[in-house]
Amino acid sequence: MRMEVSRWKTRRDAKLGEAELRQLVERLRTTPMSLDLLTLCNEYLEDAKISFAGHDTFAGKQRLCSEILKTWGNIPVENVTVHMAQSYLLGRAKNISNNSFNVYRKEGRRLFEWGKEQQLLSRHAINPFSEVKKKNHEKIKTAPAPIDHVSKAYMAATPEQKELILAYLVTGGRKSEILKWEWCDIDFQNRTYALHTKKSGSGQVKTTYHEMPTLLYDVLERRFKKRHSILPYVFWHKFWDRKKKEWREDRYQNLNRFTERICKKAGVPKFNLHQLRHLATTILKEKGDMGLAKLQRFLRHDHQKTTEIYAGHLEMGTKAQTDFLADFWEKELGETEVSPTKASTIQNKLG
Repeated sequence: MRMEVSRWKTRRDAKLGEAELRQLVERLRTTPMSLDLLTLCNEYLEDAKISFAGHDTFAGKQRLCSEILKTWGNIPVENVTVHMAQSYLLGRAKNISNNSFNVYRKEGRRLFEWGKEQQLLSRHAINPFSEVKKKNHEKIKTAPAPIDHVSKAYMAATPEQKELILAYLVTGGRKSEILKWEWCDIDFQNRTYALHTKKSGSGQVKTTYHEMPTLLYDVLERRFKKRHSILPYVFWHKFWDRKKKEWREDRYQNLNRFTERICKKAGVPKFNLHQLRHLATTILKEKGDMGLAKLQRFLRHDHQKTTEIYAGHLEMGTKAQTDFLADFWEKELGETEVSPTKASTIQNKLG
């Protein structure tokens, strides 16, 4: 019987060779097979639907995938180069702005990093969007909606629209925070409400609890009396679904044209819901004489620099802020108009 002679001369060489072989096997095991761009995008968007509930956030990711597939075709992901990413982003800069270049650079980076996290791409693969340098761009500060424009728009709104507008005016909440409000977030007994956001820097959901002024209590009490029998949302509506071609009842997905239609009806320049958040800050700063620390607590910013952006135009511990805003809007819009409960109580006392 013939004996096989080992190719390693010493035991030390054998151990080194064995270690190299293990590393090779590990690399082969963790290196994914070739993946096409369409598959990566579809997998990413399926996960994003659950992870990023905000309509605008998901739409941005969907737009990125649609545009790069249209521009590059359904090519293997490893064939995407830094130059291709740069050319795509430059097109956005020329057609839209440098800010758009930077926003979609970030979205592209997230797409490829997600592929690595899911082991769809090799962890050693280059992220082409990460290699592209950011562009300088001028940050345009959002101006607060003028008080007289908001008052006129409010008076032109329907009763249900008024309730939604008041929720934004009093809480200073972000658009998605109010749209995703569920009844489990509202505690009538303790007069508190919860707000949830992913804008905390970590990507995790951050929940804060706030005391409820009487004006907001009245609004939510009216909503509760006409709550949906199945849906858990505070604000819901009936709408015609163009895709399914049927009437549906669900929460508001986005309000991009909500204030635009009301402003047109009222005959005032259009403003969006985010401008109401800036308006709340301006009122607290200029009319409530509140400092940066109180504004930061009210806006729930992790960093004071973010609050400075809001204050430049112009959790628990926010009671003084919401109370002040409630009192301000009761006087501005008319006590009877915004708080029927309070008005009837006054009438009873007089009568």
